[in-house]
Amino acid sequence: MSRLIGNNYIAGGTVVKNTSTFTTNPSTTSANIMIVAGGGGGAGWHTGSGAGAGGLVFYKDTPLSGATGYAVVIGAGVAATGPSQLGPTDGASGQAGNPGSDSSFASLTTAVGGGGGGVGAGPATVGGS
Repeated sequence: MSRLIGNNYIAGGTVVKNTSTFTTNPSTTSANIMIVAGGGGGAGWHTGSGAGAGGLVFYKDTPLSGATGYAVVIGAGVAATGPSQLGPTDGASGQAGNPGSDSSFASLTTAVGGGGGGVGAGPATVGGS
C-alpha cells in the first residue's frame, strides 16, 4: 500500500525521499548550507527502543553560482513501527524501527538518516552523520 505523507511517498513501509531543485537568485555568490537528514523510527512494543536523530552537515560561506539550479534531496523521518504479527503475548517483541532517509544538496557531503530503534537484545542499527 502506498500513501502520501507531506511530500513523501510511503510504499510498503519504505520512505521515498522528496527530490527537487533549488535555484539561486542571480546575485548569489555564496551561502551557508545546513543539510539535515530524517530521523529513524522507534521500535514496536514495550521492548523497543527509541531511534537515532538524522545527521547534520553544515557548510559556511559555500561558493554558489547565481541563477543556477542545484539538486536537493530532503530525507524524511520515519514513524515508529508497529507490533509483529505474533503480538506481545506469545513472546514476540515487535519490529525493529526503520532508518530515516538521507538528505543532500548538490555534490556536498550527504547527511545520513538516523538509525531505527532496536528490539529487545537485538543488534544496534547505524545512522546519523
